Amino acid sequence: MGHLADSGLAAVRVVGVILVGATRQASSMSNSLKERVRAKLLRQLGEDGPLDSEQDDPRQISVESDLDALDSVADDDPLVEELAARYLVF
Repeated sequence: MGHLADSGLAAVRVVGVILVGATRQASSMSNSLKERVRAKLLRQLGEDGPLDSEQDDPRQISVESDLDALDSVADDDPLVEELAARYLVF
């Protein structure tokens, strides 16, 4: 009987891990589209590294400009959806 009880406990642990993972995913999905777009833009800027003062990087300038524009509009502004489509945020 001890063996069966041990397997039941293992099943509970696995289900618990799955539920915790699903809960984390659901909470991240509850972020607004604007928050997700903002996070993506910030992540891209962070991955690009510091701006080279001797050379202009048009892509980085564009991302910074889009981030500024995003910060200046409301959550339901059409620009949020436009930027989400441009940066493939779902």
